[in-house]
Amino acid sequence: MKTAIELAKKVVLGAFIVHVFRQKVGRILTGVGDSMLPTIHDGDIHWARVWDPNDDLRPGDIVCLVDPLDASEYVTKRVFAVHKDCIEVRGDNVKRSLDSRKYGPVPAGLVRYRVSVRLLPLNR
Repeated sequence: MKTAIELAKKVVLGAFIVHVFRQKVGRILTGVGDSMLPTIHDGDIHWARVWDPNDDLRPGDIVCLVDPLDASEYVTKRVFAVHKDCIEVRGDNVKRSLDSRKYGPVPAGLVRYRVSVRLLPLNR
């Protein structure tokens, strides 16, 4: 019984550390779909740091944001334009991207991460 309690404590502590890390530092993201081709391919792995609302977003930044059409999902897009309280986002693959051209500008508060660097594959 004591072993089970110790294991449960370690699991809870580990989950807490991962949660705090994702909320305060960043996370590893995997590219899904083809809306960001040729920049991000399906399966590419990137590091994304938590976006601080005090940091300015600029056109060209790649961000991960809450999907404006489904709050339970995230999407990765490029910032196209920055307005006072909202941004326009677009996929690099304009023929295959559902983005601000369809749903309009989105609140900047939906941004959660700024994509920093591709980790894998190394050959691109």
